[in-house]
Amino acid sequence: PRCSRHPRAPHRRFLPSLPSLSMNSLVTGVAGAVGSTVALTLFYPLDYLRSRLQVQNGPGATALSLITEMAREGRLLQLYQGLLPTLSATAAANFVYFFAYRLLRRLRDRVRTGRSASAVLELAIASLAGVVTVLATSPLWVAATRIRLAEKTSSSSQSSKRASLLYTLRHIIQTDGLLELWSGIGPSLLLVSNPTIQFALYEWLKRRLSSNGLVALSSSKVFVISALAKLLATVGTYPLQVAQNRLRLHDERNRHVGTLKLLHQLATNEGFLSVFRGLETKIAQTVLTAAFQFVVYERLEKALTQALLRRSTLVKA
Repeated sequence: PRCSRHPRAPHRRFLPSLPSLSMNSLVTGVAGAVGSTVALTLFYPLDYLRSRLQVQNGPGATALSLITEMAREGRLLQLYQGLLPTLSATAAANFVYFFAYRLLRRLRDRVRTGRSASAVLELAIASLAGVVTVLATSPLWVAATRIRLAEKTSSSSQSSKRASLLYTLRHIIQTDGLLELWSGIGPSLLLVSNPTIQFALYEWLKRRLSSNGLVALSSSKVFVISALAKLLATVGTYPLQVAQNRLRLHDERNRHVGTLKLLHQLATNEGFLSVFRGLETKIAQTVLTAAFQFVVYERLEKALTQALLRRSTLVKA
């Protein structure tokens, strides 16, 4: 008699279990989105000041001078202008990133069963997830940036309407065309390289301090070189963030201008340091936000996973 087994059964191990894969990715995505939302809400004023400084024309503006001016004019609440659209864009971006990253890793594990992944492959997966996130969420970021940096109107009802993410998206499409929603996509894609630069710097510093692996590094030294690598990567790619914000705004001077040309014009007209405006605010915001984001992310992912396991056990019982 012929064997009753399906002839393709040996190949099933290469196919991911879609329900399990989707649920695990969903938990990771939700945890990442909530973590980033909580962190950004706490430190949003720093992010707002950084954006203002990046698009500021002329020298002399600092985070302190902006806060002083707002306080003098009774506009301190403006530090939270565009909070809800930015939270929506951040939550969407983090959900897409964590979901795509977890999905790609699970697919990699299914294909490379029993083999450990190299650091290069891990970076490639993270970069690919970053590219997917940039392409998928660019419209939200363009709209959120314009709302955040828009001037207030005299009508509070009109201001409230224009602060809507959907209204801004529709307005951009009607006035500037659909492709305007992906303005600034060049520097956004280049910024995906930030983790790669950070990792390369970390490995180089580790080799220098450990004499090419001959000397074990203490935890404190690992912490210091990790922080230093992050700092150097942030400083090195910061001009791209300045270009990104300026290109996202509807400014005729920046239309049809590439990233490098925009930065060259800015450095020529206002000095080399103009491409680093708001850097100190960005560093403070990055460190504080990352710390809170991953604390919330780790706690929430663990809690959701345990809740799903308990639910699965009860259903089976």
